[in-house]
Formats: sequence, C-alpha cells, structure tokens
Amino acid sequence: MDNHTRVPLAHISNLIYPPPTELTGLNIYTHFLDDNTIAKVYRYKNRTDIVLISADDSSNYADRIKLSIKGNFINEDNTLLMAAYKFNMSQDEYLLNVSPFGSSFEYSNAAEAQKAKVKLLSDFQSGNAPDMLYGDDFDYEQMGKTDLVIDMKPYLSSEITDSINENIRGLMMTDGKCYSVFAGYTLYGYIGRSSQYPDSDYSISSLPGLAEGQRRVHPQYAHDLADYMIRYPIMNPSMREGVLSLDNIKLIVSESVNNGVGPADNVGQQDSFESGKDSLTLRYINNDIRNYIYMNRDADEPLNFVGFPSAGGSVKAIHPSGRIAISTGSKYPEACARFAEILLSEEIQRLNYSTGSIPVNDTILREYLDYMTAPDTIPDNEDNYKNLSGMSRAYIDETGHLHTDDGSVSVDKDTAGAYMSLVTDVNTVINIDWGLYSIICDEIDSYYTESKSIDEIASSLESRLNLYVKENYL
Repeated sequence: MDNHTRVPLAHISNLIYPPPTELTGLNIYTHFLDDNTIAKVYRYKNRTDIVLISADDSSNYADRIKLSIKGNFINEDNTLLMAAYKFNMSQDEYLLNVSPFGSSFEYSNAAEAQKAKVKLLSDFQSGNAPDMLYGDDFDYEQMGKTDLVIDMKPYLSSEITDSINENIRGLMMTDGKCYSVFAGYTLYGYIGRSSQYPDSDYSISSLPGLAEGQRRVHPQYAHDLADYMIRYPIMNPSMREGVLSLDNIKLIVSESVNNGVGPADNVGQQDSFESGKDSLTLRYINNDIRNYIYMNRDADEPLNFVGFPSAGGSVKAIHPSGRIAISTGSKYPEACARFAEILLSEEIQRLNYSTGSIPVNDTILREYLDYMTAPDTIPDNEDNYKNLSGMSRAYIDETGHLHTDDGSVSVDKDTAGAYMSLVTDVNTVINIDWGLYSIICDEIDSYYTESKSIDEIASSLESRLNLYVKENYL
C-alpha cells in the first residue's frame, strides 16, 4: 500500500507466477511479507512449496503482445493454468491472460444457453472475442464449419499430434481438421459384469436378456435415458444418421419409458448393481487404476465398459478437460498453437494425474501404468505418481481390533492392459447441447404428463430432431 493506494504486484490472470502442481491434499495460504512482497504457500499432502512474488522493474510484461483465453470455470483447471504459466515463462513476446467469461456466458437451461451463444456470436462479429476459447460449452466442430474457430492442424507440429493416443487423436481431428484439442478426459457410461455383458459394444436391440426380477438399470428419469441414446450418438457423425430414423426413435422411446420414471418421480440415489438387481451401473472412469481394481473386486468378476447402448451400437463417451480452440479473429494463431503444444507436452500431461483426468499423451498414459505395475521404480520427485500408488488394507485381528496397513498398489500386466484398452476404446466427445436436451425432455415427459402414446411421441420426436440436426449439425 502506498498512501492507501493499491499497487498491483502481479495480476493473477496473467499467470506470471507458478500455480500449484497437484491438488491432492492442497491448501493455499497467502501472506503479505511487506509492501512489495507476497508469499504464496502451497501445502500438499507430502510437502510444502513457497512462491515469493515481488515487483520486477526489469521485466517486459507490460510491453508484451497480449493474448487472451476465456471460458467458464477456467480458473479451476490446474493443468491449463500451469500450461499458461509455462507459456508465459518460455518466451518474452506474448503474455497470455486467463480469465472466466463471466455471468453472461453461464447457463443452466436452453434459453440461457441460446443467449450465451448469441452473445458469443456478437463478440465475434464485433471483434471482441478472445484469442482462444476454453471448455466444453460450445460445439467447436460446428464453430469450425462456420469459420468461428480455426483448423489448428496446420499450426501443430507432427511431433505433438503423433504423441496423442491414436483413438483420442481421431476424436480431435474429424475429416482431417482439428478445431479443438484437449489435455485430458474422463469416461462416462454403463458398466456390466462380463458374465452378462461379455462384449463391450451393444445396440439397444442386441442387449442381453435379464434374470427374473432384474432391472436393466437403476431407475432414472426416462428423459435422461433417452438423452443418452439420442444426444450422445448425434455427437458422433458416424452414428448420427442411424439414430434419427422413426423405427429407431420408437425403440429408444420404448426402452426409455420401460426402464425409466417420470419427471415427478423419485429416482433415488443408490443403485443395486452390487447385489445384481441392476444389470448395469453408471460410472465415471478416471485416471486412477485403483478405482478400476476396486470395481472389479467388488463385483467378484471382471467388468466390461459398455458405454451407452444406442441404435447403432455403444457410444463410448468421454468428457474432455482442458479443451481449447483458437478464434478466427485472433491475429496470433501461431502463438496460440504454441500454447496448445505446451498443454499437450509431456511435462503438462503428467499434471493430469493430480486432477483425475486421463492424459491424451500415449507415452504418459503408458508411463503411469508401468509405474503402477512396478511402484518401487517411481522416482522420488514424482509426487503425483507416488500418491496414486498407495493402497491401504484394512483387517480385523483375532481380538476384534481393526488395523490398517499402508502399502503400494499391486497391478499385474493383464490388469494394466485391460485398463489401457478400456480408457482408449472411445468414440465420442460429449458437448453440452441444451437445445437437443430440451426437445428430448419435452417429448419423453409427455408420456407421463399428457399420457401420449409411444407412437405419438416417436413421430413428433423424429420430426423435431431431424429439423434440429439439419439446422445445427449439417
């Protein structure tokens, strides 16, 4: 403070001091040491880092070319923040500013989503769009086709693109173009016992039979079940056309209302998969192989990830993290692509193991699995890997007392290979599309609220969906 006037030492959004390197057990403290020095203390599970921040009159930050990246909840993405810091420190020509969009781009229903879309289009037309967009709130493929974001492929080195797992690279690049890249992902879909679901790819009509008294899934809202079987395959160009036929929509509507409940009903919180009453359970699959081991152990047999069965087969859906696209209005696409390459670099990719995301870099994913099969080889400075290798065992001794032994995860090569296949056998990136979701909810809910027949709903849904897809996806 200088005569009660605030003097900025560092703008947080400019990322010129290092953010935390991991999130496990993280606590952050800020201490003002004097008028010119701030200490940021990052207290982790196994260590403490201290970052001293002070004004540097010799720096050229004020003279650098300013780049911007914006998106909802962007300040919560630790991997992206570290990539921004590395970018700003790796050269002295550009300064990347990371900031959230603000309330005008937040939405929780179709009307608010449309307003956000109109606001973004207005920003593009007026030249106020950021250099880069962040998050999964927008359909970047469609934005690329309408010249709102650029094809990044010509700007990315082959070394970087070749490092991405082949299946994941195929999801980033459609028809030879790359309108967005992402740093990591989690899987989302249904899991079933291999004795009942021996395969991993099912259409609705090929689902195996159920035992007497068994349910396909734990009761969910019927409109959500229909959403999985309609919106998710629409996100996949190779599945899109098949799902929109009247016969397939009728099958989806029937499956949804037979296994789901109405909008006024209670779906409950606990499923009954472990007891066998539910044949499938809905799960997220993250980067921690221990969770995969626990799931198989609890089921007493191997599990198969079947994703979301739909008319044309299973949708193997992923939710991307650290997803970015470059605006066509940016004057510095090469610099933006350099940031994207840092985001995809091995150093930053390892940080996914502090956030729960599966890295897209094939080498880093295999490196993690190699360490989990031989945890004694993990280097002392790899705290994230060490945190992920721990496994506790609880037992009760002969006197009835509970004990806990801390040890290391034990992963055999077959388990590591099965996990690798599971997390890379994917075919669809999920985008948020409130317009589609609203159409599906309107029609499916009318079965309960207006007593409409399955045939009536299917006919109306087929007409509305085909019109919407024609206007928004073709």
